[in-house]
Amino acid sequence: MHSVIIPPSVTEIGSHAFANCTSLSSVEISDDSSLRAIECGAFANCKSLEQISIPPYVYKIGQNAFEECESLESVRLENNCSLTSIESNVFHSCQNLKRISIPSSVKSIKSDSFSICESLPKITIPPSVTEIGHNAFARCGSLTEVEISDDSSLTVIEGTAFSCCSTLKQIKIPPYVREIGRSAFSCCSSLKQIKIPPYVREALLVVVIH
Repeated sequence: MHSVIIPPSVTEIGSHAFANCTSLSSVEISDDSSLRAIECGAFANCKSLEQISIPPYVYKIGQNAFEECESLESVRLENNCSLTSIESNVFHSCQNLKRISIPSSVKSIKSDSFSICESLPKITIPPSVTEIGHNAFARCGSLTEVEISDDSSLTVIEGTAFSCCSTLKQIKIPPYVREIGRSAFSCCSSLKQIKIPPYVREALLVVVIH
């Protein structure tokens, strides 16, 4: 199977529905789709899939949904969509992923959600995000820029969240962050500057780089 068209009437794509369809290169979902949920592993290991557009009413993308889609270059998520969380391993090991915008509705980026996305050059964390999980962006070898605004709601960056991002040069920690987990920026060999607000500096430095 090389392509699939999801009709507007479909509200859910079930767990592992298209998993391991290694020749699947095109998934067409219309903008007027009624789709609400893409369940766990729905497109996992679709090694030929190059791009995907998620319609605005989707509120859930389950764990591992696009894991190891190694040809996936672009993911379109509408900024006004209903998605509140990027679940664990959703885009894990999408080694060719270059473009994705995290919607302003998202509050949590879970563990390993973008780990080993080796071609991802930049990520913008919207102000709505409060938590970045373990290994969320670990081993993103092309990641040079992480943009976090001063009005960010971010409070937690968990351990190894950005570990082994070898091209990351600097990052600014927003003012509401209260916890940075152990080795959050370990093995970031190009990292020259971490900007941490003065009143949290003493509490955080011991766990940033291990």
